[in-house]
Amino acid sequence: MQIADFFIDHLPDDFVPPSDFDLPLDEENGRDAAAAAIACSGLFELSEYAEDDRYRQYADSIMLSLCSPNYLAINSDFSSILKRGQVRYTEPEKGLIYADAFFLEAILKYKGLYTYFIEGEGPINFNPIAKAGRDQTVTDSDQDGLEIITLDASASKDPDDSIALYEWKEEDVLLGTGEILVDTFAIGIHHIALVVTDKFGKTGTDSLIVTIVADLTGNFELLDIESVHVDIFPNPVLNGELKLKLYGFDRMDDVYVELYDISGKQTYHSRISIRSESIYSIKLDHLPNGMYILRISNKNLIINKKIIL
Repeated sequence: MQIADFFIDHLPDDFVPPSDFDLPLDEENGRDAAAAAIACSGLFELSEYAEDDRYRQYADSIMLSLCSPNYLAINSDFSSILKRGQVRYTEPEKGLIYADAFFLEAILKYKGLYTYFIEGEGPINFNPIAKAGRDQTVTDSDQDGLEIITLDASASKDPDDSIALYEWKEEDVLLGTGEILVDTFAIGIHHIALVVTDKFGKTGTDSLIVTIVADLTGNFELLDIESVHVDIFPNPVLNGELKLKLYGFDRMDDVYVELYDISGKQTYHSRISIRSESIYSIKLDHLPNGMYILRISNKNLIINKKIIL
């Protein structure tokens, strides 16, 4: 990059260098279109590896100058594309075959087509670009060892058309497909890969890390004793109606029922007065389909259950 920076810093106003930077610009040391074409092609490639737009901008400027009548051999006696090439600064300007070769190479890079012509592919089709989203760290708030995570690839794109397939994988095991995937992950660190495929079979990949952290601060009694528990059915919920059967609760206490979506927003709440070990129905047909956390609590204890609408 230091050589490229030196070259750029010594370019004249029209971005086409002289044959020799150390000599004064005169008839013997004129503009060298061949050197410009070689540098132009190199700067296009360097801009990708260095991820520096400055190199791309100077390559564009050199390209525009070479495409002007000052350097294109239009209406001239040159049997070449470019004129004003110099082999040595003491020789007259001329058309050079290698100048034309690098100029054409630079044009392909300018258009983003170079690798496709070199590899002989056709029709030209660019790889889709996968965007798996940011890393996620979530606390196991209900202390059941699992958390529901939404994986979102909606930022992915295909320069040519549209993406035909989204695949989410963990250690080469397919978790599911689709632009949006809702899945359950255990406590720990999960390395998730996204593979997107276009209709021509070209692929793009990206990855993210999902970290599920155990909640060590809670003070929940998780109702794992036989005398106090809750049955919920059916799960997944049918016809928008969920039923609860409570066992072992103190009949002097009210029981609170709350429902939260995966973003943590409360979507339902009610209070149940315990009368007997009877079945309680909850109407949820106003809610969209998806995964929810059902929380059942009184003044002494809490139960969390995952349900699917």
